[in-house]
Amino acid sequence: MTQLGDFFSAANQHKLNGPVSGLHPFTGFNDTGFPIRLVTTPQELQEACQILSKHTELAFDLEFDDMRYFYGRTLSLVQVFDGESVFIIDTVSLNNKIEPLLKIFENEGLIKIFHSSWNDLMVLSEVYNCHLKNVMDTSILYRMLGHSENSISLKNLIKHYLDVDLEKGEQSSNWITRPLTESQILYAAKDVIYLHRVKHLLQQELEAAGRWEWALEECRALERIKFLSDPQPFLKLAQKNRIYPHLLPRFAEVWYFRESLAKKMNKPPFQLFPNDVLCELVRNPARTLEKWESFRGIHPAMRRENNLAELARLTAAEMPAPSLPYREIENRYKAFERSMIDYKGWLRNERKQLLMEVKKRLVLVYGLPIVNLFLSEKLLPELADLGTKKYLRQWQDRLIAQACEENGLDYSLINFSLY
Repeated sequence: MTQLGDFFSAANQHKLNGPVSGLHPFTGFNDTGFPIRLVTTPQELQEACQILSKHTELAFDLEFDDMRYFYGRTLSLVQVFDGESVFIIDTVSLNNKIEPLLKIFENEGLIKIFHSSWNDLMVLSEVYNCHLKNVMDTSILYRMLGHSENSISLKNLIKHYLDVDLEKGEQSSNWITRPLTESQILYAAKDVIYLHRVKHLLQQELEAAGRWEWALEECRALERIKFLSDPQPFLKLAQKNRIYPHLLPRFAEVWYFRESLAKKMNKPPFQLFPNDVLCELVRNPARTLEKWESFRGIHPAMRRENNLAELARLTAAEMPAPSLPYREIENRYKAFERSMIDYKGWLRNERKQLLMEVKKRLVLVYGLPIVNLFLSEKLLPELADLGTKKYLRQWQDRLIAQACEENGLDYSLINFSLY
């Protein structure tokens, strides 16, 4: 732990064991080398945020429940490290009223260090309509070095750069139940105390490789993450289970009924009755309701007479038979798609071929992991449609333009959108 402590200034080290006024310390076993402060009341949150706002760089991590124990996403904990102390902000005890912390999240002048931040940012957007500014994501910084195409875990990143073994035993524990255990609090603290040091080391490597500006642009894109509600949220499950189009109205009715009841009961929808039972109910209502008592995973509330009656009502309407079997509809559509030979289709193919040639040239210089960030097989079709200027980050577009110029390829063929 000495290596980590040496990273912070002598002034910070002088304060390590000093009191933080008004905030009660964690008194359990603590081998982090830093004080851990528990924040459970509005007054403590206000004081903690006043302290945090004086810094220029903070490390964050979030713990939340995603439809595992309760309905929807529920933020349960925010861990913050300022280089001097770890603040464990208990959002459950605060009844999710964390306005002072939201102001820090949206403060453009304050760097927020996260690791693999996408889910955390999405939760803050959905639950609080909060959109973070000036985020540094260490998983993105590492990926910009081109060591691997895959995201690296925090555990492996810390082991790689600091030779510290991070315990992840509490990763899947219940973060909603109170009181938190000493083990959970210590786990939460250790998830943030290494991020300053790792970010600093990654920045040094990226600057030496001439890729720091690329990384900054990738991190700035995180500011655009925003939760958008799905106008037809039932469709994904219906498509996954191959619910025929003529049954979709019935499927939607039952899906929305389960959803509204789950929200009222604050339970994940699958705990009322499983998805496979929902699909069977939509396909064969009468037979499924007859066997209802024999199904496993049915919540007691769904065995009540009023709820059974509502399910019977929702599934009673006759659904029109499809004019063609589902497979034939699918095959006809594919045949029609294959027959569409026009100028736009030809141009799309030409653009894809050129992009594949550009990819070969870039891989020789930068390696496959970096190039696959924007020219992977999965992304090429969409890029061929939308063009490089509309679809890519500026640094990515510049690399493609440079490769075209150096290799006599026609950049003007791929820089505009077909729509």
